[in-house]
Amino acid sequence: MKHTDITVDERHTKKYRQAQFMRALLLGYTIVSSARIAGISERTAFYWLKDETFQAERKRLAALLSEVEQEELKRLCVESVQKSYYDKYPRERN
Repeated sequence: MKHTDITVDERHTKKYRQAQFMRALLLGYTIVSSARIAGISERTAFYWLKDETFQAERKRLAALLSEVEQEELKRLCVESVQKSYYDKYPRERN
């Protein structure tokens, strides 16, 4: 679902705001900035951060993001090496 596909009513749900807060945190925003992005108070943000379920999901998503980032870095490294090799030895290209 795209951001534009969400109705105004859905944007006011706890689930939606928690997802926005989590997303901002995972993108590296501060807690205060993440709270503003999600449209919640700093007090609510810190309350959610103390919640075990929220923390477990944050850790799970952070690990998943790290895994995806590592795979993307590997892909980019291989692509770069192949490009360098084929630039140097163009006849070797399939």
